[in-house]
Amino acid sequence: MTTTIHTEDLIKFILDNPNRMIEARLCIDNVGATHFIYFNGKKVFDEGIDGENRAISKDELLKNYHNNFWVINNIV
Repeated sequence: MTTTIHTEDLIKFILDNPNRMIEARLCIDNVGATHFIYFNGKKVFDEGIDGENRAISKDELLKNYHNNFWVINNIV
């Protein structure tokens, strides 16, 4: 069974693992969208299915996905 976590927990996980690429699947109903998320110690970088790699704050990430759940697929 795959464990889903809330966006707040994903952010905590990302911040606790700086300089690691987190591959996480955003779960919306029965659809998943993979994101590659990286924290360099200062900024969070999020590359979604559109291929755009954008620097965002943890607050923006929470605002954009406040009611969503994720599955962490891989940590590199």
